[in-house]
Amino acid sequence: MKKYAFIMAIVSLSLLLVANCTGANLRPYVGIGSSTHPVQQYEYPYAIGNKGGLVYHNYLVEGRPSEGVGNSKTGEACSYSVLWMVSFGDSSIIAAKSQANIQKISNLSHEISGILGYIFHSHCTIIKGE
Repeated sequence: MKKYAFIMAIVSLSLLLVANCTGANLRPYVGIGSSTHPVQQYEYPYAIGNKGGLVYHNYLVEGRPSEGVGNSKTGEACSYSVLWMVSFGDSSIIAAKSQANIQKISNLSHEISGILGYIFHSHCTIIKGE
């Protein structure tokens, strides 16, 4: 039984080190590649604690608007994570564009929310354009 628990612990740690998602990415900590998080302020797991709100956290990272493109439409695409074990959704730019039928992007923002650290975590990509 102890051997089985040890093997499961090694497998779990290995999965955490090689995982890429909008949640925590431990790869940069150990020098295995760079972060893939689209919001630089959130590339490390301690970011929610640093931004405040370990019980509840909601942070909007506004993008810089583009000149010459209107913002009559808004598209939003979200992904969610529960206990760092189950994730679902699609927070890609393509999903947000198709949700509102946007052809030209004028602004790209990200909204990150968390409850009790990473018990529940959401990441939404918000696009404005025409």
